Amino acid sequence: MASSPATPWTYRVQHVPPGTTAEQFENVFDKGDYSICKIRTLVPSADETDGTLVATILYACKDGKKRPPHLKDETLRVDAEFHGLTALNRPEEPIEADIVAVTGLAGHAFGSWASSHDVMWLRDFLPKDFPNVAVYTYGYDSTLQQSHSRSILADHADAFVQRFSAMRRKKSSADRPCIFIGHSLGCLIIEKLSDHKEWEPLSQLSAAIFFGAPNGGLETKTLESLVDGQPSADLVDQLKPDSPTIRDLKKDFLKVARDIKILSIYELKESKTVVKNSDGKWTRDGPLQMMVNYQSAILNFPDETSLPYDRDHSGIAKLERGETGIYPSVSDFISRFVVDDNVKSSFGLRPNKVSQDTLVDQLCFPEMDHRQGEITDAHRNTFQWIFKDSTSLLSRKQNQHSKNDISDRSEWYDFGKWLREDSEIYWISGKAGSGKSTLMRFIGEDSRTRSALKSWTGSRKLLMPAFFFWNPGVALQREFQGLLRSVIVQIVKFNLKLKELLRAPATKLSTSGVTIPSWTEDQLLSTLKRMIQHEAESTCFCLFIDGLDEADGDYHSFVDMLLLLAGCPNCKLCISSRPLEVFKQTFRQAPQLRLQDLTLSDIKAVIDDKLFPRLELAYPGEERVVHELCLALGDRAEGVFLWVSLMIRHLTQTIQQRCSLEDLRQELNRTPSDIEELYTHMLGRLSPADMESALLYLQCMGFWQRHIDTLCLTDCDNLLMMTLANDDNWQKISNCDNTSDIYARLIHSCKMVGLCINRQCAGILEVDEDIGLEADHLSWIDKQRERYRKNASNSRVWCAYLKRHHMSHTGNIKFIHKTAFDYIIDDAFKSLLNKKSMHQYATHIPEAYTLSGYMRARRACLADLFWKTWISNEIFVFLGKELDRLAREGIIDRDAASVLMTELDWLLHLPKLETLSTPPSESHLPKKAVYSDPRLQDLWRNPAHHFLGWYIFHSFDYLAMTQLQNLSPFKAEELNFFLWCAVNRQHDRCDSESILEIVRFLLEKGANPNALFLPMLMYSTMSKCTSTLGSFCGNLLHSIDEASLSLLRILVDAGGDVNTSCWIFLTYGPLKKDISRELGSFLKHLRL
Repeated sequence: MASSPATPWTYRVQHVPPGTTAEQFENVFDKGDYSICKIRTLVPSADETDGTLVATILYACKDGKKRPPHLKDETLRVDAEFHGLTALNRPEEPIEADIVAVTGLAGHAFGSWASSHDVMWLRDFLPKDFPNVAVYTYGYDSTLQQSHSRSILADHADAFVQRFSAMRRKKSSADRPCIFIGHSLGCLIIEKLSDHKEWEPLSQLSAAIFFGAPNGGLETKTLESLVDGQPSADLVDQLKPDSPTIRDLKKDFLKVARDIKILSIYELKESKTVVKNSDGKWTRDGPLQMMVNYQSAILNFPDETSLPYDRDHSGIAKLERGETGIYPSVSDFISRFVVDDNVKSSFGLRPNKVSQDTLVDQLCFPEMDHRQGEITDAHRNTFQWIFKDSTSLLSRKQNQHSKNDISDRSEWYDFGKWLREDSEIYWISGKAGSGKSTLMRFIGEDSRTRSALKSWTGSRKLLMPAFFFWNPGVALQREFQGLLRSVIVQIVKFNLKLKELLRAPATKLSTSGVTIPSWTEDQLLSTLKRMIQHEAESTCFCLFIDGLDEADGDYHSFVDMLLLLAGCPNCKLCISSRPLEVFKQTFRQAPQLRLQDLTLSDIKAVIDDKLFPRLELAYPGEERVVHELCLALGDRAEGVFLWVSLMIRHLTQTIQQRCSLEDLRQELNRTPSDIEELYTHMLGRLSPADMESALLYLQCMGFWQRHIDTLCLTDCDNLLMMTLANDDNWQKISNCDNTSDIYARLIHSCKMVGLCINRQCAGILEVDEDIGLEADHLSWIDKQRERYRKNASNSRVWCAYLKRHHMSHTGNIKFIHKTAFDYIIDDAFKSLLNKKSMHQYATHIPEAYTLSGYMRARRACLADLFWKTWISNEIFVFLGKELDRLAREGIIDRDAASVLMTELDWLLHLPKLETLSTPPSESHLPKKAVYSDPRLQDLWRNPAHHFLGWYIFHSFDYLAMTQLQNLSPFKAEELNFFLWCAVNRQHDRCDSESILEIVRFLLEKGANPNALFLPMLMYSTMSKCTSTLGSFCGNLLHSIDEASLSLLRILVDAGGDVNTSCWIFLTYGPLKKDISRELGSFLKHLRL
């Protein structure tokens, strides 16, 4: 009986002679094999210096055996392994980029990418869509069984570097952009290129596409028995989630991937694992398991886009055309780097894709994901009940508590059931500090959530956007617009096609002159709803929104917007908040739970893990009393994790003081249950010196948080500012001459301040322990700052990126919870300040300390310590106003004001500074000065003149008057210049008493109101109160305010002459005489 034909297999044929045509190539096969052999490609090989070709053929042996075809020419080599580089197409000239795909663990350089025996997207799709791109696949020996290779990850990366470099040199394509595509282990090989920082292709790497990248490790338990005792065991060990290789690889890759766009595709299906059957063979018939979960597959890099694919680990890289696969999204991602507008039009892509990308970029904001990343991970084995049946759990709890304790537990609606069913909103309510944010993060990241939601989505795709409101953060972290922008960006990254649904809003002109979109909540809400509805047949959306009570604005309008989204049949929302009345009324019929009623066992688990062992060690033989103390602590918590966390810290410090168990019990009993009262209690237990430092740090943080938007701060600024506010630290750093020395001293100082804050602030503030930047980053910073300082429109985004991913290593001060931020603006904290008389410390006035730290930090940045930062005029004005207020109200004395004024003056002159110790030399010109006499501009450039002129010009009258009196006498031209600044003040306002005092002083000292370089003096003052030339001429008397009137009287009384040429400056021909007559009549009336 004849054997059935084998499944067709793809083979590679190398060393095909140059110039061979497809017809000629057919003749190399034996006659018996020719009829069943299909030539798929015949293209120049990766080593084309000799002109040889490489072919891929499809062949199935007639006898059913798996063997290659017989070839007549023995110089040709046929193989099925595809090791090394294999060219898959003949690109058209000019070649725009190289795409190289690296296969994964136990993978195949061709088969891993093939969706069927005859379709492989790298070969069959990409060359048609991108004819000017060269496509290669790279293979290597990564088999696990019966392999003699002891290669580890570094060996595979080294081999790839050598092979790809040789190919690029031979093809003279060293300057050609390249895109790397990896699957599984292939992604790590690409990332391991960080060991070759000077490798030339890295500088040309535009983008990377990762399929199932085990960045956080691979599930290797089932593989360990497979490779036990074999050479490949070392490689498998490197892929374990807890291996040092995995732990360090992501950090190292970031060093070379800062400018690389990354598309990370993660699997949604579990994979069959390998098992050993009865005859000793290994087969893929084992239990299903998620080989690479979402957390492992995502790098969380700034320029990373994530994309889910409903395939297992093996099938995730086998792409198909059409809507059933993700090839359209992958193709769209590639098109952004290798296709210009003319080529796009030729095969139907949008020629205006850049504008859509710009809209997406404008929707992003640097702090979009900060809050979620800062939330504490759930303690081990806590919150597991959220996925269990609520009825059985409630019954068990009823046996543990009285009926009064559980009277509200009937409100708990089974969360797992809600995930599976077609229900719109689930509300998680709870007290402040009860763990709502931690639970929301836990739910969003747990694979059981996605698994349960699949019962609701069916065959449709699933996206779970999340947003965590954070009231102490920047404006967009606490505004509903920030939520909408974040969710839209997450959806677009999930499905790149949806960015075509973005509509450009009305525009506004940025400070750098760039036209940018000006989004409104209504526009964003409409866009988001349109995207959700557009995907109704293919995608379901489950939105996780945390901290709704932390949002700024009208809660009623917020919930109306959320209900509008929940009304879409393919959208549901999980929302958490404190139980404010507006939410209780809105969500009263919705599935819900009250968190503090359900976490007693979780809280006791935390106590047992974190406090009980310390008590056992400190009080041996007292297990029963220790156990009772821990139970009492859990009962007193009333479901508030934050209270427990603070108490564990507090009791641990008390233990270190060698107190008795009875002392601990008494301390627990007298500790208040209210969080804010607990803050006061813990601060009150500090020593006087620690109390002084703690109150200073808390007030500084409060000031910075209140003005976080005005000063354009981010989370990564505050420890740097707190460190530099200290005079000793600043003196040490400012005396350094080079970046490396400055950075070393800065890091040391930041560490010391961080330790003090962690020790002295009773846990209300905390500082990250990961402080420090590796030395090789410094040279990179030096190179990059020149590149980005030239583009003012990108300065804010660049600075935020750099600070977040590199300068965050100077540390970050955080409030332990939003209640801590609320506390420092509460009356209880103000009362504590009054008791401690903090304002008696002249050198530690919090406002002065914060302003000094801010100005020094900005000065360090502007002086090329790390990056160039754009400081707007609004920030300068804010700083000056604050200094003026502190001095005017007597909060700081004249000496302190003088020191701070010097700091601000340094900041004003920094655009020309090269080091921190260079004295000021030149500064910005105000906008009005460009319309004035050149001699006036010369005065602006003189630092001594600018110091006072800027203060007068921006209405910092108290500081200005103080300095005028201290620095007098002045030259005549200086007095005239200051008078010009006083009359041409910013903000179109005259503060009657303060400005009149300055003008009188200047006139008494000899300022001349008719000076030739004051051509706009009278008109600028009078025009503040008039809108047209007609009202200026005809209604002058009735339209001017009292302050300007008084100022005009002073100027005229001092000798201001209407007939001097400098007063008659208008050039309106015949109107000039009429204006002069009108003005003269008006001035005559003033004398009456």
